[in-house]
Amino acid sequence: MLYRHYNSGMRQQIDALRHGFSAHKLDLDLALLLSILFIAMAYLLQFTFYPAGAMGGDSASFGAGQARDWDLLSFTGESLRNWPPVLLYLIFSSDVAKVFFQFVISFSAVMIMLIQINSQFKGKTRFLLIILFSCLITTPQIITWNSVLLSESILLSVTILFMAFLRTFVLSGGAVAYWPLLISSYLWCILKTTNVAVLVLLIFSLLPLISNRVFKMRWQKRTLLRLGGFIAIGGILLVTLINQPNQEFNREINYRTNAAIAVLADVNPRASVLHAELAKVTEVRCLEVGNPKSYEFYASKLGGECQEAKIWLSENFYSWYAKFLLAFPQETIQLGAVGFIAGNTPFSLYAPSLNLLPKPVQDVFFGERNFALRSFGFQPHGEYEVEEYDRSGMEVTVPILVWLGIAYSLLLILTSQKRLRGVLRVKAVKLDFILVTSGVVGVFINSIAVPTEWFRENIYFFIIIYISLIYLIGDIRKELGKKPNT
Repeated sequence: MLYRHYNSGMRQQIDALRHGFSAHKLDLDLALLLSILFIAMAYLLQFTFYPAGAMGGDSASFGAGQARDWDLLSFTGESLRNWPPVLLYLIFSSDVAKVFFQFVISFSAVMIMLIQINSQFKGKTRFLLIILFSCLITTPQIITWNSVLLSESILLSVTILFMAFLRTFVLSGGAVAYWPLLISSYLWCILKTTNVAVLVLLIFSLLPLISNRVFKMRWQKRTLLRLGGFIAIGGILLVTLINQPNQEFNREINYRTNAAIAVLADVNPRASVLHAELAKVTEVRCLEVGNPKSYEFYASKLGGECQEAKIWLSENFYSWYAKFLLAFPQETIQLGAVGFIAGNTPFSLYAPSLNLLPKPVQDVFFGERNFALRSFGFQPHGEYEVEEYDRSGMEVTVPILVWLGIAYSLLLILTSQKRLRGVLRVKAVKLDFILVTSGVVGVFINSIAVPTEWFRENIYFFIIIYISLIYLIGDIRKELGKKPNT
């Protein structure tokens, strides 16, 4: 009996794996090999020309470009920045080593997903998906981040790993990739704590896809270990979320207050409407609310004479801001829209980049957004004078809106036509639509919570949307290609 039970368990594990990374035999044919070589070449050229990388304004807070200061490191959110990039930058002494390691992490994540695509699809569908994924992952909007010493660089790689492990876990009914998914979920949230809200949404959305297995779990040693790991990781994340708002920036301004400044500053395209309501709050009159001003203006005020305003922003601003958004729902919609259509000018503001792809191919994903949206007009973002900017050359091409329009139109078609509803019952297709929607929700959350540097804040959600749409193409083609009797 014991031997038979062991064999049955092993067969279940093997079957589950077939739904994950090895649904078909991994075959390094010409298409896959050329894809690997192309991605490797793109990464190698980017690193060769910019080996020391580039720094953003807050790179030094992670320990980049300065002597090792281990006081910067805390695993429970008590330091200035959350620990993953801080640890990486403290371990490696030179910027070249840091950037190289970022490329290694990124390339490893990309290869895992490429192998997953190769193993789960076959024929022309596999060929199409490999091309789409290779083109997406080598666009300068994505590959540039490997050369930037900021947390977003690591976040992009963790996002790809999170998606690969999530797909394996869901398609196997929760049998495979639990621990990699748990760790990548934790890293995904610790690198960007607003992701916790999106992760909770994902868990509740995906529960029906794995509930049969979850509710039939036996309280065995393996199940207890999983539960214990989940509680431990969740506990550490919770402690970090509690401690993080008290992290202090320059001028003794804590994290929560610093985030409030980002909402109030003139980079917020809807700040003038916000200020009109905020002017009614007596505690912030010292900040001269009414006309939005720069981040530095508010930071200097809060670090000096406006102590009452600093306390109010730290303790009351976000509850007030939530009520403001509820009272003016159109502001929520407009800020969310900015997250999709606005971009930093240019995206190479963070680091120079090389592009091996023709521009039309690149524009299929990211189009042309060579402006940032401020107030009611187009203004350059960054260290640019308005007079130096040729407004006649500004373009607004946002193909992601077209991709999303096609995806949700397809969802309506699949829902409305009885003969096609079976496609929506497939786990993979459900997962694709859930991830696309989660990416859209994530863009809205980030754009509302931190209405500045929209492309930097949302690039990883764009990756979630595009990769999910690429999988959706494959999953639907696979289902529609099946014979009726299969």
